[in-house]
Amino acid sequence: MSKRFKLSSLSLLAGTITLIGLSSQSFAATELTFCTEDKDQPPYVIGDAGILDQNPGVAVEMVNMAAKRIGVSVKFKRAPWKRCLAILEKGEVDGVFMGSYKKARMKFGAYPMAGGNVDPSRRLTESSYSLYRLKGSAPNWDGKAFSGIDGKVGAPLGYSIVKDLEKKGLKMEESKGTPTDFKKMTLKRIVAAAALTNVGDALLESGDFPNVEKVETPLVTKPYYVLLSNQLVKANKDLAEKFWKEIGNIRENEAKTMAKKYR
Repeated sequence: MSKRFKLSSLSLLAGTITLIGLSSQSFAATELTFCTEDKDQPPYVIGDAGILDQNPGVAVEMVNMAAKRIGVSVKFKRAPWKRCLAILEKGEVDGVFMGSYKKARMKFGAYPMAGGNVDPSRRLTESSYSLYRLKGSAPNWDGKAFSGIDGKVGAPLGYSIVKDLEKKGLKMEESKGTPTDFKKMTLKRIVAAAALTNVGDALLESGDFPNVEKVETPLVTKPYYVLLSNQLVKANKDLAEKFWKEIGNIRENEAKTMAKKYR
C-alpha cells in the first residue's frame, strides 16, 4: 500500500469520525423549546404573556418536570395556537402543548403512539369544551343535538372544536380567543360560543360577563397531548418516548397534587 494511499485513507477515516461526532452531538438534545398558546388557560397555563416564575400552570409544571427527569432543560414561547403549530412544523420549536388529537395535525408534529393509534395513557391532561350563551337565550345542546341556534357560533382560531361543530352543521366564526367571543355575544354578533370549559368558566367567575351562562352538558371531552416536532422524533426517538412516558407518569401520580394550589 502506497504512503499516499495510507494518508488518504486515514484522512477519510478521520473525516468520517468527525462527521459522526457532529451528528451525534446535533441529535443529543440538552434543551427543548416548547410553544404554548398566548391565552390564559387556568389551571393548565396561567397568564397570556410569557411564563410565570411562580405557579405557571399545571401543564407547564408537568412539561418542566418531565424534561428534567430525562436530563434536558426547557425554554418556552407563547404565540397564537396556529402559529405554534406552524413553527412546530418548521422545526423551530421542539414541541407544543396543549393539543387534542387530530390526524391532520400529524403533518405538524408527532403524538405519543401505541399500535398505530394515539396513546391516551401518555396524554398531558383531559379537558372538555362547553357551549356558552346569553342568559335566557335559546341556543342549547342536550348531548345529542343542538337546538335554538339561529346564527353563527364563535370559537378560537385553529381550535379542533371548529371542525367538530362544522361537521354537525353549525356555522362557525373563528376569533382571537374566548374573551373576544364573549364580547361578540354581548354585542349579539354571534349567538353562542364554544370554549374550553376551564377557560369559559374562568371568564364567568371573573364577573366580566354577567349576562353569559354555560350550557351544562359538555360538547365533548378530549385528551390533550404534548406534540413533539417530527424532526426531533426522527433524530432522537428514544428521548421523545422517554419524555412522553414521564408525562404519563406525572399525570397519574403528581398532577392532582400540583393542581391544588390553582383552585
